[in-house]
Amino acid sequence: MSDGGTAPGAEVHDVHFYEALGRAIKVLRTERGLNRRELAEDSEVSYPYLSEIENGKKRPSSRALLAISEALGVRPHEVLESAERLAGGTWSGSSSTTNAWLDPDGHVRGSRFTQHRSQALEDLLRLLQNVSDGDLQRILDLARRLATGTSRP
Repeated sequence: MSDGGTAPGAEVHDVHFYEALGRAIKVLRTERGLNRRELAEDSEVSYPYLSEIENGKKRPSSRALLAISEALGVRPHEVLESAERLAGGTWSGSSSTTNAWLDPDGHVRGSRFTQHRSQALEDLLRLLQNVSDGDLQRILDLARRLATGTSRP
């Protein structure tokens, strides 16, 4: 144990988790079409504090997490679960193939991806968790047609 009473290495894990928690909040906020100022007002959390939470620089208090979750229309455990998935570098239900192109922080590996494409792909992976098998197949078919420039007759 370290002087703070935590296990060695726990601080590193905590840092990654709180960075992932900030990313999860940011993703949920942007999915709902809210800017940071609107979420700060809706949750009655100061804008600077929310900014620091989203950027992984501060840990949200339980009151702040509850208020942010309510403003986003989700339960706090849903925000935490999303953060756990991001912190683990995997998408729950992902395959080893998916893990091969996501790094431990949940970002897409490889230099050919721009930051924008990387974020879009991360968002897509997260959204696909709630899609039926039939819809997943339709999405794959559409992606293949878009990638090859072909369209359905």
